[in-house]
Parts: sequence; C-alpha cells; structure tokens
Amino acid sequence: MKNVTKLVVAYFIGAMFMSKTASAQLPGSLIPILLLKHETGYWATGEEAPAVAVVDTDGDGVPDSKDKCPEIKGSVANNGCILSEKELATIKEASSHIYFESGSAKIKEESYKDLDKLVKVLKSHPEVKAKVEGHTDSSGNAEKNLQLSKDRAAAVLKYLVEHGEKPDHVSSEGYGITKPIASNDTKEGKAKNRRVEVIVSMFK
Repeated sequence: MKNVTKLVVAYFIGAMFMSKTASAQLPGSLIPILLLKHETGYWATGEEAPAVAVVDTDGDGVPDSKDKCPEIKGSVANNGCILSEKELATIKEASSHIYFESGSAKIKEESYKDLDKLVKVLKSHPEVKAKVEGHTDSSGNAEKNLQLSKDRAAAVLKYLVEHGEKPDHVSSEGYGITKPIASNDTKEGKAKNRRVEVIVSMFK
C-alpha cells in the first residue's frame, strides 16, 4: 500500500510539473530527478542515495573508469599508466633497435642512439624502475643460449648505468629460449625471438 501511495503521489507531482505554469518555473530536466527521488523514498526519509563504489583495481588512485592501464599501477599524471603513451612507445621502439655481435654480448655501435633514448626517459622518471630482459631463438644449445641472454641483458644494464641511470633503478635477467614471441620454425620468427626488452614498473 505504501508503494502504491508513493507511485500515485509521484505521478501527481509529475502531472503538476508538466503543466504550463510549473514548466515555466522549473526546468524540465529536473522532473525525472524529482520523480526518482519520490519513487525511491529518499525525500520521504531524508536519506541520500547510496554512493556508487569506486573500483581501482591496481590501487594507483585512478579509478578504472578513467584508468588507461587499469591492471598496472601507474600515476595520476599519466592517466593510470606508468609513463605517457609517447614515452612507452619510445622505450618499445628503442628496445627493438638494440643489436649485438653474432653469438656475443657485445653491443653494436648502431644501438647507442636508441640506448641513449632509453636513458633519457628513465632518468626523467626517478619513480620508475626498469628491468632489462634478454631472449634468444632456439638455435644451438639451450644452456648456452640462456647464458647469452643473461649476458646481453647485463650488457644493456651496464650501458644504462654508465650513461646516468641509477644502479638501484635497473635490473637484468635472461630467459634464453623459454619466452618466444614468434615461431622458431622460420628465419623471421627467430629474428623476433632474439631480442632485449625493457620492462618498466613503479616503485612501491
């Protein structure tokens, strides 16, 4: 009975507000709000509508609804991402242009320009730490490939530190043949698997 009464009152008020006199005194856009409050009973009890829960999966202070990287802890300045889209693109692009002598951890000089770009981005963000990951294709001995990947990642780390990155802001690890991103059955696939990746994250 109580709900029926509320409904009748709501429709009565709605009809009143739709009259020419009321419409002239009150914006029409408020009518649905008034009806909703009458039908839900918030006006009758003086209670406010319950707050909508804010979801922040990664706990970085940016709600998921506005977070461009909702599962990776980032910063408010970068819309929930660790770095700006441009900086992340720079890291990815530079990482793909790090080359070594065949079967060696010696970095080719043609890689220096892109390594310097990495240093510049990392030095400008002391709140960010980086991990250099080395990978190889499946050619040859798996154990030797693992060591080669570790040595190459360490060589990149050494370059970054020697050119200004703080030693405690960067680490390295090698994974050998265990994390391919393409098929090792083709020349092109093997080329993609022989790589160094720089992974960034926020300090806790």
